[in-house]
Amino acid sequence: MSEFSTNKLGLFPEKLAALRSSHAKGEMDTTYPISVELSLTDACSFNCEWCSDFDLRKRLNGHMNNKIVPGLLDDLSDGGAKGVVIEGGGEPTLHPNICEIIEEVRKRGLACGLITNGARFNYSDQIDELEWVRISLDVANAEQMQTLKRKDAFETVMSNISEIARVKRQTVLGISYILTKKSRDGLEDLVYRLSRMGVNYFQVKPVVDHPELLWMGEKEDLKHLNAYESENFKVFLDALQTNRIRGNMGVSCVAHSLTSVIAANGDVFFCGRLNSDASWPALGNINRNSFKEIWTGEERRRQHELMMQATECSSKCPECRLTKFNVSLDQIQETPITVKTPNFI
Repeated sequence: MSEFSTNKLGLFPEKLAALRSSHAKGEMDTTYPISVELSLTDACSFNCEWCSDFDLRKRLNGHMNNKIVPGLLDDLSDGGAKGVVIEGGGEPTLHPNICEIIEEVRKRGLACGLITNGARFNYSDQIDELEWVRISLDVANAEQMQTLKRKDAFETVMSNISEIARVKRQTVLGISYILTKKSRDGLEDLVYRLSRMGVNYFQVKPVVDHPELLWMGEKEDLKHLNAYESENFKVFLDALQTNRIRGNMGVSCVAHSLTSVIAANGDVFFCGRLNSDASWPALGNINRNSFKEIWTGEERRRQHELMMQATECSSKCPECRLTKFNVSLDQIQETPITVKTPNFI
């Protein structure tokens, strides 16, 4: 099982049972998401050419109110959520209270992950509080960073990656790489360098929302990168295909219940793709209502009914990492009907 495998759903039998039961009854699953993505700020230190959140940052623009975080985390923990991903929006390490927020997450027994551009390592004292850290590197050298991210910070980021690898103990350190036609050169040299730094994995993903930058190759064209794998370093290429699919493969979005996104201004969304659409309303706002009230409320019920219509997903959903989970869940829903020996493997 890889870190990004749909087989990870098997680790949460109660959630799977709730999804199947509610789907069979035509009802909304009100059990809490397995993990919640918490966007601490819309500020960012980079200006990536392909940024999917650029318009979102301009529209929402702000830091999350630190005072609402403890109550929110209590709600998530009490409701049965397992993990919190601290991310953006913008760059989460720019939030003035990021270290305290990481500690607040862990105090409640919730697992904590961090997605960052790697330009700052101002959470070194909290590194062992994090189950994982993922650096959005996306470029192979300093020239590409200057051109594509408009920042002269490549060696700073690489130095921070090396330092995180040096001081961490059990924390999983991963590198995310948005592959564009402008960032293909130098990729093998980068993977070689990372493989020797103590990084645990390297994941390649396609650019979305910017078709003019899309690299048109297939994951098979990058299979040579697997030669750098070892027991402690893995290369993941599957997202090059699975994350390119628009329209949710023509199935309904049962998987939206697996996760949720809370923006820096407190708006709650199904996922981190629909929130970029200004015409798609938030489920609610945690500055006004509890997460429980929002998750079981009428607006979520209305949007749930929309997402249960495959035609709605086909017309509205952009490329989304939940698509592969929806396809798996769609197949699972058929099991009680088509399998006549359910008590055997």
